[in-house]
Amino acid sequence: MHHGSLKELTAASGSAGTYECRYLDNLADVEALYSSTFNQMAGQGYYRVNLFAGSKIGSDRALATNYNRLGQGSSALSPAVKELVDLLYAEANTRLVKELKDISVSSLTLTQLEKAESVLSQLYSLLNNTSSQRDGQSRIEELTKEYYGIIPHSYKAAIDSLARVEEKTELVQLIRDMLTVDELTGDVRQAETDMRYRALRSHISHLTEDASDYQKIQNLVCIPHVLNS
Repeated sequence: MHHGSLKELTAASGSAGTYECRYLDNLADVEALYSSTFNQMAGQGYYRVNLFAGSKIGSDRALATNYNRLGQGSSALSPAVKELVDLLYAEANTRLVKELKDISVSSLTLTQLEKAESVLSQLYSLLNNTSSQRDGQSRIEELTKEYYGIIPHSYKAAIDSLARVEEKTELVQLIRDMLTVDELTGDVRQAETDMRYRALRSHISHLTEDASDYQKIQNLVCIPHVLNS
C-alpha cells in the first residue's frame, strides 16, 4: 500500500509518501484485498487518475524497472506481436465505444462492475430455471433495467436469454480488463504496447513459416477450410 498526497507525488521535490506492506498467500487474496481497498477509497470520494509511471509511486524495484524501461524507448516486442496486441486492444476499444453510452471506461469503478456481475448472476439463475422463466418475466425486466442503470448502454436490449447474459458478462469482464490495463500503463506512451502485452498474462511469439508449429497450425486451420470450400 502506498499512501501520500497527489500534489506531493507529482511535484519534483515532493515527498514520496509512506509505504505499507501486506503479504498474502495467493493471487485470489491479493485481488480480493485490492478490490476491497479500491471500493473503500471510492466510497470516500476518491477517484481514479492516471499518473506518469516514472513518478514516485511503487516499490523501489518497480521504480527502477520503470526507469530502465523508459530509457529503452522502443518496444521490445517483435513487430508482428506488437501489431497483434495493438489490434486486440483497438478491437476491444471499438466494442466498448459502440456498447457504452457517452461514458469512458475509466469513469467506471470496480464497485459498479461487481454490482453488474451480481445482477447478471441473478438473471442467469432465473433464465436457467424453466419454471422461474415462465413466471418471472417482470423480474427479468426489473433486473435488466437495474443492469443498464449500473452500466449505461447505447442500446438497451432486453437481457432475456442465457446467450444475452453471457454476452453482457463478457462485456463486464472486458471493461474490468481494460481498467487493469489503464492502471498498468498510466500515461506512458513509449512502451505502452509492451505493458498491454504483459497485462494479457499470456505468451505470444511470432512463428516463421518454416517452423514446425507454424506448419501444425496451418494444417489445423487452413486445410479444413480449403476442403470445405
